[in-house]
Amino acid sequence: MYALEGACASDTGRVREHNEDSTAAEKRLGLFIVADGMGGYRAGEVASAFAVTTMVRSLRRQLYELDGRTTSMGRAIKDALLRANDHIFRSAQSVDEYRGMGTTIASLLFHDDDVCIAHVGDCRAYRLRDGELRQLTTDHTVHQELIDRGLCTPEEAAEVVSRSVVTRALGIDATVNVDVSEQSIQANDMYLLCSDGLTDMIDDEMIRATLQSNKSLNGKASSLVELANDCGGQDNVSVVLVRTAVPLAPY
Repeated sequence: MYALEGACASDTGRVREHNEDSTAAEKRLGLFIVADGMGGYRAGEVASAFAVTTMVRSLRRQLYELDGRTTSMGRAIKDALLRANDHIFRSAQSVDEYRGMGTTIASLLFHDDDVCIAHVGDCRAYRLRDGELRQLTTDHTVHQELIDRGLCTPEEAAEVVSRSVVTRALGIDATVNVDVSEQSIQANDMYLLCSDGLTDMIDDEMIRATLQSNKSLNGKASSLVELANDCGGQDNVSVVLVRTAVPLAPY
């Protein structure tokens, strides 16, 4: 079993009037989340908050109340995201102020020697291992689809469409496709969840250098947010960091 250390940081940025991002670091569950809301006036922050609270409640029920009878962590986290989608969609249909709201989301669920990565939209998950930074998710955006289909280079795609035009989000439709993957973890891995307010402002090399700094985990999280703001802060920016460590054996 791996011990987990977590840190969160979030900021409105230099342009937006309020923060529509939500985060969670539930170490006892092994659950970490970043959600980036969108919609009408303040509806985005409602959607992202609904997503986070629904996921936490769903997984707490599955992992605790079912007393370990959940056979697949991947299925558990996917079910939690689908429940969140249903809650946001129904709320948007029934409350005028919430109409059209939705949220992108990325999440990690640690269990035993593995981690499940589940996401919808353009919030991202990264892993730093032995000095190598690897993106673990693929953006659900028009920009990324153009690249994946070989229709554009990344540079050409940036000229055709904004990177922020998403093709999937929670709460927009009654159903949603959730990408779920599972990987083995190692001691001293560092995982990053972030909203696009980070990755639209700074590149992967700046992220890697910050994660490899000598700062504490909280210091690294704060530094990433500060860098995004220093580079323009065009959007809300949120990060969640998780570091794995082998716990000391009992005496």
